[in-house]
Amino acid sequence: MLQAGITHINHLCFPDSSEVSSWAPGEQVPTFEIDKIAGSQRASNLENLQLWAGLEPSPDVEMLIFIGRWNMQKGIDIIAEVMPSILAEHLNVQLIFVGPVVDQCGKTAARKLQHLVSLQPDQVYSKPEFTALPQFVFTGSEFALLPARVEPIGLAAIKFGRKGALGIGSRVGSQARLLVHALKVRHNFLQRQFKRAIKEALASSSQKRRRMRGVRAQKRFFVTPWVEEINKLQTEAIEAHSVGSASSRSRASSLRSTLRNLVQ
Repeated sequence: MLQAGITHINHLCFPDSSEVSSWAPGEQVPTFEIDKIAGSQRASNLENLQLWAGLEPSPDVEMLIFIGRWNMQKGIDIIAEVMPSILAEHLNVQLIFVGPVVDQCGKTAARKLQHLVSLQPDQVYSKPEFTALPQFVFTGSEFALLPARVEPIGLAAIKFGRKGALGIGSRVGSQARLLVHALKVRHNFLQRQFKRAIKEALASSSQKRRRMRGVRAQKRFFVTPWVEEINKLQTEAIEAHSVGSASSRSRASSLRSTLRNLVQ
């Protein structure tokens, strides 16, 4: 897009569809409390999640989960490349991957992850298809894997964040506001950065994770100001297009006049 003449792409965070209360810029932002019931039941939710995925039940594991489309945009290939070494270095890690395969990148990743399942069925669950998910998938996981190369919306980050799961991934799009272990998008080094971010996340203390959840709880994504920003963005785009069109017509008229003068 930039090569086609677009010099700037405006940033517009996507809203949380549950944030329907009225709010305007300048007003005090109300605090969003992470689901306390989900927090107090995290251990039982983790057990339910392990039983659902057919993993070995254990309260002491670090649950890492990816939910989303299996394509290059979402970075499923990065996950498939990094996870074998993560499992080899961290015996207390369990992994869950769920979502529909979209492109050839997703197909290749699905084969690699299925091979990982065959090697360590008690630690890895892979289901490369669209699946209706129970709520404990979000409330029972400790970390959400979000290594997207491009992420204009970031609904998965919002969903996991509301249920207390911490995000590990790329600082792009709307999800940048919710990540606590983020990596800069440098395509030649994504695998290395992602692996380092996972290691940092696994090494973090429980006290630090509680603080991180508290910080995430302050992030709000109201629908009302988003609608206003959308209208403003569309109006500015229409006006810019109108000015550009008028300028083009003026230049064309001037060129026609010049040509007529030359002919005469």
